[in-house]
Amino acid sequence: MATKLPTLKDLIDAGAHFGHRRSRTYPKAKKFTYTLRDSVYVINVEQTLEYLEKAAKVAEEFAKENKTILLVGTKAQATDLVKEVAQKAGIPFINHRWLGGTLSNFATIHSNLSKLKTLTELSESERFAEFTKKERGRITKQIAKLTKVFDGIRDLDRIPDLMIVVDINEEDIAVTEARGAGVPVIGIVDTNSNPDLVNYPIPANDDSKKTISLILNVLTDAIAEGKKAAPAVTKAEADPKATKAEKVAAATKKEEKDGN
Repeated sequence: MATKLPTLKDLIDAGAHFGHRRSRTYPKAKKFTYTLRDSVYVINVEQTLEYLEKAAKVAEEFAKENKTILLVGTKAQATDLVKEVAQKAGIPFINHRWLGGTLSNFATIHSNLSKLKTLTELSESERFAEFTKKERGRITKQIAKLTKVFDGIRDLDRIPDLMIVVDINEEDIAVTEARGAGVPVIGIVDTNSNPDLVNYPIPANDDSKKTISLILNVLTDAIAEGKKAAPAVTKAEADPKATKAEKVAAATKKEEKDGN
């Protein structure tokens, strides 16, 4: 893995080791701590680094296979950062409110995404001038409303293959839906969280903006590295609506090109 990992000092400087008070600590999260100081559990940053490296490798492998990776973080400390790193890595994201049914009722979500795309294309076309001022205003408001909710996932055409979550307590509905849909989850797990709820826990302080930034940058850098090594995807291969014959033809053409 070419992605540079932080040092133990980097993690400590970012405050990654600060857990929660004993009264708020989840029993299964204690395995990630090494001491109790003034009734507050201290996270073992050696384990943070170990689990972060493991999660980064997973993210990179998914990216190498052209899998869809969704980044989720709606808490105040994460919203701007989630958008920034997701756009840099070229992956979909949700950084405001998780809409119930995003995974469990994706057909409805996809319908809204299609509506957003249609209205946006309409507003940018010459036809838009033919509508009355009132109609244009209504369409513009609809676009603004849909964009606020779906902007980060407007190009999501199917359920993601992997999900990265900033705070698994804050995003409990998202984690539950992912588990129900069989989507593996990488999650930052503080001492007040159940690490068993995610496939790839990263024990760390999920209330520290510096810690969140450090971890997300490592994960998205790994995704970017994976994408560089990913095979090119044809339009037919990427289109979930493409027929089997179209996909086979595209794959055959690709093999012929690689052989020449």
